[in-house]
Amino acid sequence: MTDAQTATIGASTFVKGRIEGTDDLVIRGRVEGTVKLPENRVLVAPGSRVKADITARSIQVEGRVEGRLTGGSDVTVRSGGQVQGDILAPRVTLDNGARFSGNVDMEQLPSKSRPAKA
Repeated sequence: MTDAQTATIGASTFVKGRIEGTDDLVIRGRVEGTVKLPENRVLVAPGSRVKADITARSIQVEGRVEGRLTGGSDVTVRSGGQVQGDILAPRVTLDNGARFSGNVDMEQLPSKSRPAKA
């Protein structure tokens, strides 16, 4: 994520609350709350700690996350990354050396244009 449209939460920064926006996001510090970037990418960098539900088009975890991860296209947990919580995405990758505790649901995410199943 070297794009000019990328926001970064620095290693010494702590954010508590709701994060929304239209930029990709790199988390290097601590976040508690909710991250909602459904059209963008989120990178949880090595050494970061996140206690939040994350919704994004693509989520890559290299740090530690506790919460539900909802990826519109994919969720990847890299070697050294840790996730405690559920993952919902059509494509899920757990690299060798990744740590995961939770459930995985790879069914297609409901579209806003389609009615939900009864």
